[in-house]
Amino acid sequence: MNQNISEISAPDVDGEFRAEFIPKIPEILPMERMYSIQVGSKCYKISGASLSSDSPSYFTNYFSKPENADKTLFIDRSPVVFDRIILHLQGYFVEVKTPMDFVYLFSDAFYYDLPRLKEQLYRSDIFVNIGNKSFKISKKTMNSKGNFPNFFSIAYNTIFKDPTTLISNLDLLRPPPQAPIVLIDRCDKLFEIILNYLQGYEVPIQCDDMRNKLMRECRYYRFLELEQRLVKHSITLNPFTIQEEITINLKDVKRKGLSVNPTLTPGSNVQTPNSDQDITQDISFSKEYHFAKYSRPYVDTNIYRVLILQIISTETFMIIDRAANMVKVKFINNTAKQMQSLFSNFISNPFLSNCFMIFHNENPEITNSLTIQAVVENSCYLKLNDNAMKEGWLSSVVANSAHLDEIPLTIIKSKWKIQVKQDSFRLQAVKLEGLTSHFNWNKTNDFL
Repeated sequence: MNQNISEISAPDVDGEFRAEFIPKIPEILPMERMYSIQVGSKCYKISGASLSSDSPSYFTNYFSKPENADKTLFIDRSPVVFDRIILHLQGYFVEVKTPMDFVYLFSDAFYYDLPRLKEQLYRSDIFVNIGNKSFKISKKTMNSKGNFPNFFSIAYNTIFKDPTTLISNLDLLRPPPQAPIVLIDRCDKLFEIILNYLQGYEVPIQCDDMRNKLMRECRYYRFLELEQRLVKHSITLNPFTIQEEITINLKDVKRKGLSVNPTLTPGSNVQTPNSDQDITQDISFSKEYHFAKYSRPYVDTNIYRVLILQIISTETFMIIDRAANMVKVKFINNTAKQMQSLFSNFISNPFLSNCFMIFHNENPEITNSLTIQAVVENSCYLKLNDNAMKEGWLSSVVANSAHLDEIPLTIIKSKWKIQVKQDSFRLQAVKLEGLTSHFNWNKTNDFL
């Protein structure tokens, strides 16, 4: 009954096998002879042709011995499951309908050592129970690049591997108990939407909360390509620079998709850098400022566009330093942590260290603080205290605050480009919404 693992095809989650089913029945047992098998409390009479149709097996090994040919084979297993196996041996296709149905058939296919049934189960769909609902999923649905390997492929490979190893190495009398994949704490409705996406359907996302939940589920199941497809973004062609730009929220930008290669033009098709690679090495010989570019991992096929970083947070402050004749942007708390993580290569680069200043604040409410040099050009749009400022607003803001050495602006919404060159790194403001006083903050803070 024990099997040689080396003789069994390894489980393949994409459902592709080289072995082909040959309908001719091998002559292992006499075709017309009837054999007696009792499973549990039920007795079966099965022809040699049926037993030989899926062989070599536990049955053919037993009845091939002359002393066993006229005996009844007693097996302490479930007759309910064996009814399905009899149909398989008689040439009928046995459909797996539920996760538990799969586990029962799988366990007894190994117990009886039926090679053709085991291979059929290898090829079969994935059966899982998520929330309160059972799902039958084609393996080809989730084997695309970036979505494989995933939670289900790893779980199924483990299910197929463990009983084989245990039965072979420990010489067990029967397969160990095996449970189906059950994720009672995940949402079946969200998973149904994810399946629709994986099957090629576009499902309208009604709100950002739904989008965030779907992306969180994608990360749990390790559907990384689908997660990137769901990222909220905007791709536009800037008619004044004739370059494609991609706008993405700070929390959704992946460091592995960021490039500061000065020779890279928007739309270029190049190899994505390794996530551990120091991307700042690309700017060693760049003497002119150029924009950092971004390619969504798994989605953009290494097409890079000028990155516009969107930050919607009350943890961003612009400081216009009159004495130093420069603009700085200060980030605190979680926003500072996200920026620090995204640009950690720049922060640790000794040639760029002067562009970053870490502020230590005695206020215990502020756990992180990061300040970055910025540039504001005339093309930057600003809405200040809910009023749209005119083009070239920076000079008027400075003139109206002549009594201050540093002019602070609280920025609640912002878009930034990243400028880099050989020895410098800075942010370029694209679009800002800001406040100058507590009064204006209260004005914008709506009622529930």
